[in-house]
Parts: sequence; C-alpha cells; structure tokens
Amino acid sequence: MRKLYLLFIVLSLSFISCDPLTDCIIPTRPELPSSIFNTAVAGQYYEHSLRAQVNNDPRDDSYFYYFTVTGLPRGMDYEQEGRRLFIFGNPSERGDYRIRVFLTVEPIFFTDDDGGILEDGDTLCEDSTSRDYTLSVR
Repeated sequence: MRKLYLLFIVLSLSFISCDPLTDCIIPTRPELPSSIFNTAVAGQYYEHSLRAQVNNDPRDDSYFYYFTVTGLPRGMDYEQEGRRLFIFGNPSERGDYRIRVFLTVEPIFFTDDDGGILEDGDTLCEDSTSRDYTLSVR
C-alpha cells in the first residue's frame, strides 16, 4: 500500500511541475490576431491597433509583452501599451507594404510574503511568435 501511495505522489508531482512535454499538450503560447488593415492615404494620418493574447491562458495580463515591427512605410511608427500595439503615422510613399510584427512574452514574477520570488505559473509552450500583415497606401 505504501508503494502505491509513493507512486501516486511521484506521478502527481510530475504532472504539476513545469515540463516542456506536458506544457505543450494544451499549447499555451503568444498569439497575434488576424487583422485586415484599412487602406491608408499618402500624407494623411493613419492608425491601426492590434491586441495580442496568450492563448489557452485566461490570465493574458500576467505577462510582459514585447513587440518589434518591421516593414513600415516611411513616416509611420509604432508604440505599445500592455498587450495592445498601435501602428500610426503619415505614410509618405504609395505602395503595398508587408508589415511583420514580432511578439515575445514573459511571465510576470511576483514577490511572495517571505521575500522570495514566486513565479506566476510559466507554462508556456513557446514564448514568441510573428505574423505578417499588409498595408496598402494610395
């Protein structure tokens, strides 16, 4: 009976510990939404926003989000506010632009009452992703 009890404890601990194999059974990873950018007009202000998430985790706000954007037309820039990315500006040249958004997330760490660091559940299968979008400037 004691061996069965010890086997139960070992198996239980193996399922609650962080393991890449078990963390990816239900994949928890950052996700960028599919989005269609409206057509911009050269020389006129344009803005578009995206809201990232961590799929399969109801605590999306328990992560730091880091965005990098490439391929923006001249005259445009980006900023982030938490999970939200804003692409804005006055595009100066006409054309079709492939905008690539890179996203990396990192779990927020909290300090417990004893002064130690307590991680708030890093069960990510992957911590980064990217997605391409198209912006037409007329």
